[in-house]
Amino acid sequence: MWRMSESITKHDLEALSQALEQNDADAFKLLAEEIHYADLADFYEELDEVDRAKFAEFAGTKVFAEVVADIPDILVEDAIEHFSPADQHELLDELTDDDLADALQDVSEDAKARYMSLLDPKDKKVVDALLKYGEETAGGRMTTHYGRVHLSMTVKEALESLRGIEEETDSLARIFVSDDEVHRIVADWKSRSEPDYLEEVLTGGDGEPFLQLDSNSDTEQEDVLYDEAVEFVLESRRASISSVQRKLRIGYNRAARLIEAMEMAGLVSPMGSNGSRELLVPKRD
Repeated sequence: MWRMSESITKHDLEALSQALEQNDADAFKLLAEEIHYADLADFYEELDEVDRAKFAEFAGTKVFAEVVADIPDILVEDAIEHFSPADQHELLDELTDDDLADALQDVSEDAKARYMSLLDPKDKKVVDALLKYGEETAGGRMTTHYGRVHLSMTVKEALESLRGIEEETDSLARIFVSDDEVHRIVADWKSRSEPDYLEEVLTGGDGEPFLQLDSNSDTEQEDVLYDEAVEFVLESRRASISSVQRKLRIGYNRAARLIEAMEMAGLVSPMGSNGSRELLVPKRD
């Protein structure tokens, strides 16, 4: 049963179906790039084998990689087999190490061997290590479960709530603080006295602004998700379109524009010959 999320409309769904029916690859790809990968995965799951093959062909390896990362495990091998070995290499290269390990976890041994042979040596070593995690190791016990806390809770109550999600643990990796809470804390500190700025921090010590933003440039810095995207890239140290897309649950094109805006702002480097970007901002302690 199709469960339409808030990020996809009935019109989007009908347009995707129509593009498949009319074999309009260009229209399908343009639509797919604007729809969140989770919705595309649900759409793919509802198709018959013929339309799934067309979906893969029309979407291309870059978009379809996000779909592979989100479809049920039982469909992964057949999904990858829509492509030739050369395209399978491109498809697998688009996946993060964790998603790649998840995708290969339940495919047949023959398929796993073939897919592993397509990986670059460095990626192969990392994925092979991830696949060997035992159930009782840290890697084997990682979870994507999340908890919910609210403002009426004390810190102790919030910790107890989060720790109660799985087995009792000694520590938590992170605690989320909402933007509203951050703004209230900053406002409180600002109300206590006038700020005394350290110019060397603001300028990097050389008299020049640490980051120079071009207010006249035609970028996506006015996108309501721009600040959140920057925060994610700085925290994760991952300046990739796919990671921003997955984190913010947005279409591929919008994520690409946000990354390009970060490049124009001097946060990330231009795309290298290997397709990756480097962060130009020092890691925050």
